[in-house]
Amino acid sequence: MTSLTARTENSRRLDVWKWSDHPKVHLLINDAYEYYFRGFKHPRAKQHVKVLLLDLFVAWNEDPTQSIGVSMRPSEYSKNSSYKKIFITQFIIKVVKRAKERGLIDSWEGQFDLERVTRIWASSLLINLFKRYKLTAKHIIHNHQRPSIIIRDQNGDDIDFNDNDFSADDQWLLATMRDDLAKYNSFLEQSFIDIPSAIRRILKVNRSGKQTTIVTISDNQKYVYRVFNNDSLYEGGRFYGGWWQNLPKLIRQKIFINCEPTVEIDFCGLHINLLYAVFGLSPQMYPARLTPYEITLKIKTDKVTQRKILKQLLLISLNAKNDATALSAFRVWLTENNLQNLFPNLKNATLQSMCLKPLKQKHQAIIGAFATGAGVSLMNADSKIMELIINKAVQLGILILPMHDSVIVQEKHQNTLQTIMENAFEAFSDDPFAPTKTTHPRHQNKTNRYLARERKWREEQEQRKKTTTITGIAALIL
Repeated sequence: MTSLTARTENSRRLDVWKWSDHPKVHLLINDAYEYYFRGFKHPRAKQHVKVLLLDLFVAWNEDPTQSIGVSMRPSEYSKNSSYKKIFITQFIIKVVKRAKERGLIDSWEGQFDLERVTRIWASSLLINLFKRYKLTAKHIIHNHQRPSIIIRDQNGDDIDFNDNDFSADDQWLLATMRDDLAKYNSFLEQSFIDIPSAIRRILKVNRSGKQTTIVTISDNQKYVYRVFNNDSLYEGGRFYGGWWQNLPKLIRQKIFINCEPTVEIDFCGLHINLLYAVFGLSPQMYPARLTPYEITLKIKTDKVTQRKILKQLLLISLNAKNDATALSAFRVWLTENNLQNLFPNLKNATLQSMCLKPLKQKHQAIIGAFATGAGVSLMNADSKIMELIINKAVQLGILILPMHDSVIVQEKHQNTLQTIMENAFEAFSDDPFAPTKTTHPRHQNKTNRYLARERKWREEQEQRKKTTTITGIAALIL
């Protein structure tokens, strides 16, 4: 029996983008609605029930100890929420309450002071229904209405936009990006991404400066979308959504794609090299570009830690509006990463003289970009480079997993992808200098859990090939 604490922590948000038109699913939803939810007068009551039960099935099928976080506050279902896009309203709260009353779900009531929303999971009664109607994961798909382009306002909230709100050029851009993402997500949908050495699909990870979080190796968390900022298609635009993006680098080294080991190829100093490239400053004329973080700081620590500190300060500085806000954010980062003891104190004057001043001296040629909020524009630049990389890889039939300034790919495609990345940087910036470094896989044993999933995936691939062959022959005959 899973403890309540484990349930509340092993949780994910309610995913309203699961859908199915399979006859078995229709039969289950119709029967469950008539028996357990009858009497609702909401015009889309059955749609709400379907969304809830499908996601409960996915969560249980993926990990029986997993729960779903669902807000029971009506304000969370406002007109600007993502739920509204498929007409999911605060009525879902009544559906959850009814499901609880009828014994279809078990739950843990949310606690505001702990910043935890209500957790729900399928009860034994609902699990038996799933089994009786013989539901399987292949019956569930992503709703075609799921947005692949998200635009946020200056407060970081998603905006509800219509393509007609944009110029003709931007409408073409939106259509092109959606088409590209549809092709890529279709590629991802058929892939098998896992970590062979993981005993369970639930991983507890601790990324730098952050609390321990739970990441689930999940076929249902591979959908990739783009997020733009400040009400604009020209700020932000990075790719998000894949479960692998929540892992620290050491664990990402263990990822297999389609049963094969991977490498991760990073752009070295991507943002700083972009800045030099934009200003037309070659590495021959400005050697600081060759070693952007090789600066000797008057602190007692190793070179790796110094480089980490300088890289973070640079990123913070480029995003900040002035030096004061940059140093304030830098101070928080140092504390979160337990690096504050390297300095006599964390006052602005100290951090300025010991870190920010030598960083600016090193990069005097681009000092005009510091403390200007240029980071968002640079994110847009790196997202466009990643867009070129993804599209070219899909065109060549190579599956890649994007981070923000690095790419995970099967080891056998390392040289090809490195060339693609270098070409993409040059195509965007008109500058050929795009240094990269490669992190190689960590050797590991395959667990029984992984081997079982691998066999299943290979069987599905064989079945897909047979179906494709039969369809092709039928087309020729007809």
